[in-house]
Amino acid sequence: MKIAEPGSRDVGGCIPTVQKQKAYLSPASDKGTDETGIEPVQHGTPGDAVSADLISPLIHIGYHKTASTWLQRHFFSRHDLGLSRIKMDLPFHNLHPLRFSASAYRSHYHPKILQTKKGEVPVFSLERLSGHPHSGGFDCKDIADRLKAVFPKARILMVIRQQEGAILSCWYQYVKKGGTGSLKNYLRPRADGHVPLFHRDHFSYDALIEYYQGLFGTKRVKVLPFEWFRDEPSKFLTEIVKFGGFEMPESLPIRKKRNKAAPPVKVLLRSRFNLVIRRDTVNQCSPYASWLGAAILLPLIETAGRLTPEGINRRYRRRWQDFVDREFSGYFAQSNRRTQELTGLDLESMGYQVAEAV
Repeated sequence: MKIAEPGSRDVGGCIPTVQKQKAYLSPASDKGTDETGIEPVQHGTPGDAVSADLISPLIHIGYHKTASTWLQRHFFSRHDLGLSRIKMDLPFHNLHPLRFSASAYRSHYHPKILQTKKGEVPVFSLERLSGHPHSGGFDCKDIADRLKAVFPKARILMVIRQQEGAILSCWYQYVKKGGTGSLKNYLRPRADGHVPLFHRDHFSYDALIEYYQGLFGTKRVKVLPFEWFRDEPSKFLTEIVKFGGFEMPESLPIRKKRNKAAPPVKVLLRSRFNLVIRRDTVNQCSPYASWLGAAILLPLIETAGRLTPEGINRRYRRRWQDFVDREFSGYFAQSNRRTQELTGLDLESMGYQVAEAV
């Protein structure tokens, strides 16, 4: 099931004048804990002095291609569930590491949390927070450090996916964004250190999981497999509900797909003609792209994808997946063993490579 999509273009923002309103707070530790072992939340009153250490949102960081779009549109935006999704209009990525100001970000985001209604859980959701697959997740550690500096008591939700399927889906998305590289060239970039490119270790999940657990604490980091959403959606959502501390909905459009994968023939044709169709950083902002090229070629490619027999699309899909499987055969086994130890998830039963315990 192809559901999620990468975040939109990077946007900037300025620091607004703010006013103190009701707050979503973690009370002092002597108030007890909930079933997750995390302090329950309560609301302050207007005029309360709010410490950064007390702001406690739920932050969903991705990964890409793990139902992020579905969660954002059908779950995290549901006020009737006791959720209040807050837009990340001041990005934690795409800024120079020496120009980040935690105090400026707190001044920008904390008032937004203070404006949530009593009883609602403030939620941030952006898969770009886990890094980006097209650039090898080069800034994932910096982003984690920034989140810790701004929201030290946050709850972190991370969704992972069997690597071979996730990687092929990411190449599809790369082509959709304007990429011109073949699957082989995407996975084996000629990295010279000038700009970050795809790196397989972005999908070695244990490293980022362990880093977040070290920053926020094990009980404040929840890791779920995308495969639960695909095969057991109620179980998947129940785990988020328990972790976030809000209401389970009676019904959700669980089977409604977002960003269904394009037919392979369409992906192949797009990769051949993207230089004249779309200008994006994944194709070095092609100087040949134009509205005219897009207007002429996109309808033709769409028609070709629609008319191509499914048997041909199936052969391309199988060929590409076989290539990815061979390319990473055994590579993630040790990482997934460590991920199992860190999370308690039985990844092997879901098709992940897992090394034998020593």
